[in-house]
Amino acid sequence: MSEEGKSGQPLIPDIGSNVGGIDIIHDKPFEDAVTEYLQKHLPVKVYNAHFHITRNIDTSTKESIKAGIKAWQDGPAETSDPYEEYKSFIDSYFGSGRMESGLVLPMTGFAGLYKDPDFIADENDYNIRIARKHGLNAALLVTPRCDQKEVERILEHEPNVTALKTYWSYSETEDLYESDLLDYAPEWIWQTANVYHLPVIVHLSHTGDQLSDWRNIEQITMVSEKYPQAKIVLAHSATGYNSLKNRRGLEQIRGLDNIWFDCSGAPETVATFNCMKLFGTDRMMWGDDYMYSTFHGRCRGLGGNYIGLTSEEMDMSNLYPDYKFRPMQNVLESVMALFEACDMLDLTEKDIEKVFYQNGKILYRTRQQ
Repeated sequence: MSEEGKSGQPLIPDIGSNVGGIDIIHDKPFEDAVTEYLQKHLPVKVYNAHFHITRNIDTSTKESIKAGIKAWQDGPAETSDPYEEYKSFIDSYFGSGRMESGLVLPMTGFAGLYKDPDFIADENDYNIRIARKHGLNAALLVTPRCDQKEVERILEHEPNVTALKTYWSYSETEDLYESDLLDYAPEWIWQTANVYHLPVIVHLSHTGDQLSDWRNIEQITMVSEKYPQAKIVLAHSATGYNSLKNRRGLEQIRGLDNIWFDCSGAPETVATFNCMKLFGTDRMMWGDDYMYSTFHGRCRGLGGNYIGLTSEEMDMSNLYPDYKFRPMQNVLESVMALFEACDMLDLTEKDIEKVFYQNGKILYRTRQQ
């Protein structure tokens, strides 16, 4: 139990647990204060433009992934619904029933099996079933190894699929961190998006310079101009963890008409501010990047790059006794960064409703067959 001072606040940090069951130190009183603020200031309804529902499979090795999928497929009927578990998580912070709908994305990963087309097909199938069951929109994970005709077949038969999802770890290059956009999102993906007028969600590579890297600028510009009916969604505020490099890149693509952003997992206030300042509030969407939003900590720009700071990875015993580092739930870090960016732009309640609800709901609306 925590010892309390005269103010009634704990002198010794509370002990909590993250979703993995690891005991951690976190700032529960401040989390409660932020939650109270959110429930007073959020719009009546929100649309989550970027989140993942996982089957809780161990993804550390190919063998564990295969075993996890087989156990899931062969096991008894589900006793719990992963989406309902998520709703319970987000309701605890936003208030019951506030999240009306959203775009659910397949999980991405780095183990070799993740590039196997059969595994990708299985993950897409699971994601579509979650969307269909709960009235959500779904993103379809597409990689260089996917078959274009099969992707088109799914689009013809699944109206809930309203976006394509790309990710740099599916590149066929040796150094994934320095992959070009077309290495993990080849032109056939953009051709397909152009025909179906679909958004394509992009998590940028060239992680050292991020959006300011000339190769990202060059290929985003080419894709935008060549495939104008495709919408380019630069996730995580254009991977804007380093706000200076983020702004330099945004300034070079600001004339493109088919660029959007989601601010999922992006707790850098200035990066999200830059996106809305240069492209307008109609191009930004709220998302929480669940399951990644459940850790205690945040991603921050650090020097010329960025780092993820999590209580699970930090040795708290090395901190000075009077240095009261007490991390907060990441979902709260990112949503408060979005509110701060909105405040810096003096947005109206109507503008804030666009960001949290209307923009995502309109961009990812279910397609008419």
